[in-house]
Amino acid sequence: MKKLFTLLLVALTVFAISGCDDDDDKVISYYYLDVEPTAPQGVTSITGDNSVTVVWDGLYDVDVYEYVVYRSDEPIENYSPIGYVDPYPRPSNNVYSFTDNTADNGYTFYYAVAAVDSAGQSSELSWENVFDTPRPDGEVVLYANAVAPNLSGFEFVTHERVPDTSYYADVYVDSIGGVFYLNAGNLDYIYGWIQDVGSAYYFNNFIGYAPTDGWSDLGYVELIEGHSYVVYTYDYHYALMTVVSINASGSVTFEWAYQTQEDNPELSPGPDDGNSRIARASKKAVSFD
Repeated sequence: MKKLFTLLLVALTVFAISGCDDDDDKVISYYYLDVEPTAPQGVTSITGDNSVTVVWDGLYDVDVYEYVVYRSDEPIENYSPIGYVDPYPRPSNNVYSFTDNTADNGYTFYYAVAAVDSAGQSSELSWENVFDTPRPDGEVVLYANAVAPNLSGFEFVTHERVPDTSYYADVYVDSIGGVFYLNAGNLDYIYGWIQDVGSAYYFNNFIGYAPTDGWSDLGYVELIEGHSYVVYTYDYHYALMTVVSINASGSVTFEWAYQTQEDNPELSPGPDDGNSRIARASKKAVSFD
């Protein structure tokens, strides 16, 4: 059933309570106006591979019948509904979500959420300016070039391992004295920027965007388990490499993400990053009556 409980409301309800005393009869009328529900708050997004998950805080009104998720190609105009979420059963943390699996990598989409009550009244669209650019991601094992040079480099565009000397190697791994390093560019030419951005958990959950400065002057960084590394390639794309494990076989297991939209720094889920919580007034939706 759509709801475990439903409040049956009308736009204007008149309650009449009658009573009398020694003087005369009195009629007291109470008027109850069913106003439109409150717009959802705390709306943000989680970046995926050909997908975006929209997240929001729920149930500000007791008679919410459903949530409607909207999407647009621009921040203000032309929001169209793409999904509907039942408010029941209610999540224990009161946080609802909807995954847009039609969001293509490399394109920026804008999202909003509205609440609809049991009388069919819709709230305004949520005010947060939530935008997201999905990008490919995956996992790869790269070997130190002294161990397996043909499997030490990685090309983000094709998601393929390449030799460390290949022109197409955006990064490659080497090791000196048992210490592993990630290098920007191929063995013969440093053509990218690279830096250690610290704990993967911190970056993925609280930052999510590539920094604009702090790049290594050397063109390489030491690899540490659990750390993430941002790369800015020669063709103006940002990428993220996170060390899952450093292996006894002379290899390093990475999780990676690559932003296919040129000069877009959005890389990781980052549901709490500040870029997705800028207030934006007067969104306009396309009617779906």
